[in-house]
Amino acid sequence: NDIVMAAEGGEDWAAYIPGQPSGTRVRFYMTAEDTGANSSIDPAGAPGSYYEFGIMPSGDYLVLLGGYSHTDAGMYQEAFQATGRTADIWDWDDLGLPTLEILLAYSGVIVDEGGYVDASQQALLSSYLDTDDGVRKQIFLLGKDMSYYSSARAWMTQYTGSEYVKDDPGWRELTSTAGDPIGNDETFVISGSYPD
Repeated sequence: NDIVMAAEGGEDWAAYIPGQPSGTRVRFYMTAEDTGANSSIDPAGAPGSYYEFGIMPSGDYLVLLGGYSHTDAGMYQEAFQATGRTADIWDWDDLGLPTLEILLAYSGVIVDEGGYVDASQQALLSSYLDTDDGVRKQIFLLGKDMSYYSSARAWMTQYTGSEYVKDDPGWRELTSTAGDPIGNDETFVISGSYPD
């Protein structure tokens, strides 16, 4: 559906997307033309490329962002769009913790935490992973210093099977277990400073 933008003063124009029901994915792009018939489109490549947001829960996956150095939300949207999947983004530093019911509405949860998983986050993720509803829970943890702080170590060990060794143990490769559904005996190279 086309929505016409209206001048709001100066060089500002706006359009309002009507409210949508929960579960809806909204994809949009913008076109503009001036009085000289010069036109522009955003994002480049539209309508094949577009901006997207969802009325939760509407994606296949929920991406939980937090901490001081998480991945930009737009990168997740681009990656999921490129694979034909969808994701909703939740910044738990700004929005607080989602409910367990929200987590359970997704095929999987990605936690991108720039620091460690604190006690309230651990409790929520534990409830998610421990829910016995006949559906296998998928969670992917990514971040910096997730086991560096001692308050997160026991939780990380319990739910990931990993043990904190020390700050920068000098290891730069990890080989997954044969038959593991994620790595299946692959070797992953770690780059950056101080991999824990």
